[in-house]
Amino acid sequence: MAKAKIKNVEQVEAQVEAQVEAQVEAQVGEQAEVTAPVSTRTRARDTDLFTFVKDPASDMKFAPQAQIILGHIRRNNEITRGKLISDLREDPTFTTRQPHERVVAYYQKDFVNAGIIRVTA
Repeated sequence: MAKAKIKNVEQVEAQVEAQVEAQVEAQVGEQAEVTAPVSTRTRARDTDLFTFVKDPASDMKFAPQAQIILGHIRRNNEITRGKLISDLREDPTFTTRQPHERVVAYYQKDFVNAGIIRVTA
């Protein structure tokens, strides 16, 4: 009787282990499927082209830094990210403690979502 119980326990343990392994493999597979379509490009490039599309709506308010960035893009109509950042470094009215690249990237999404600029790689 004791041997029968030991065999049953071993069988149950083996079944549980097999189920756990199957669940782990399924989860890893799901994660691989989710992450597979993600773009491999993770960093902005200096060659990205910012194109001015339209002036912001009158009810849209932007921070002074954002207004300066937008002014540079508007004046040039088209400007690469590298040239924009270079121009901002030379602009005495643009002051920040953050890296210029980070500030541009921060406001870029707001400009694009509002339809003010278009960014092409």
